[in-house]
Amino acid sequence: MNPEQEEEAHGQIIELLISRDIGLVEEALVSRDHDNIQGALERLAAFIRQMPPEDRLRSLQPRLGGTVARILREPWPRNDVHEAAFSIILAALRMTITEREDPGNLPLFTYLVDELGILDIIKTKITPPFPNGDNVAVRALVPLTNFTLVPEVAPAVCASGIVPHLIQLARTRVCEFPAVYSLIALANIAIHPVSHSCLLDSGAIPLATELLSLLQTNETDFYRLDCGLSASFIICRLVGTHEQGSGAAAIHENRVLLDRLHWLLTLVLKAGPEGRVIGSSWNPANIVMDIATLAKSDRNKPKLSPFVELIVSVWTAYPTNKRLVHFAVKALHQMMFDESCRSRIIEFSLFGDLSLLLMSIKSESTVDLQTMQLAEVILHQLPSRTKPS
Repeated sequence: MNPEQEEEAHGQIIELLISRDIGLVEEALVSRDHDNIQGALERLAAFIRQMPPEDRLRSLQPRLGGTVARILREPWPRNDVHEAAFSIILAALRMTITEREDPGNLPLFTYLVDELGILDIIKTKITPPFPNGDNVAVRALVPLTNFTLVPEVAPAVCASGIVPHLIQLARTRVCEFPAVYSLIALANIAIHPVSHSCLLDSGAIPLATELLSLLQTNETDFYRLDCGLSASFIICRLVGTHEQGSGAAAIHENRVLLDRLHWLLTLVLKAGPEGRVIGSSWNPANIVMDIATLAKSDRNKPKLSPFVELIVSVWTAYPTNKRLVHFAVKALHQMMFDESCRSRIIEFSLFGDLSLLLMSIKSESTVDLQTMQLAEVILHQLPSRTKPS
């Protein structure tokens, strides 16, 4: 048997085992045998985790996904049945950053949201006093942090009415597990401009400014650090361009916010594409996006010169990340309007790296027109001796 035949045979065995365990779940559901349901769900979750993301939707349709949704909607004498059911959802969503951004995996997210109604289920589980306990609430929040990263799903998250629940959790359970994941979800939602009005109307800025006190430079507790970072992301993404207002004042008065962004992006750069920082995977494009947002404000520009070298380094490390390149160019273009930032940009151009990066955009067919035009503007403002011949 050659390797291809072995792989095919292994896949067939997995499918048989999945079919068997789905049958066991359905039988136990009728008899209300929670021990058998829990065991079968945990085995199914283990099988799904081993599958490539493009095969996971097929494992949920047509039977398993609907059965899991039914289990999550029904009361059970023990909460571990709901925990096991959520482990199926978590297994299906277990992806790298690259896999999550692959359009081919979008049908999985839309199936869970549109057909299974998973957002309504999550909202029920995270509504105090938590009908199924803290553990199930956290199990519900973890997949929500995945959904909120997908641009096509973000409007559905806001429409579900889940945002006010996240705000309440973050305010009342400060630095506890539910609050940490609530704030991560809110910060992820803030990535998408279409969701900004929903967050602003729900009081995300007052919440975030209250929590900035957790961003102390000597903070070592991961829960507090996560909460503080998420609060800073929310402020940057919602009001980072503002010259006035409470959010703008928080950025202006709290230097540690920018220090933490620099610290985090440095660690993400060192960790590499699949590395983890503070226990999580980070897409550096989102952090560079925050810097580009802040750079639009004249009030913020003078504080951003320390980011110039870091932006160039991250761009060099991720030259094929289109979103990162787009926001790196936008950030540098805005920084050129500030003398301190401009001198740093020219300084790094002298070594040739930045000029070469800007020039390389012209040969990239996948780069959008705005990025190309901004790169050209920056190049024209650099001294001629820094440009590659």
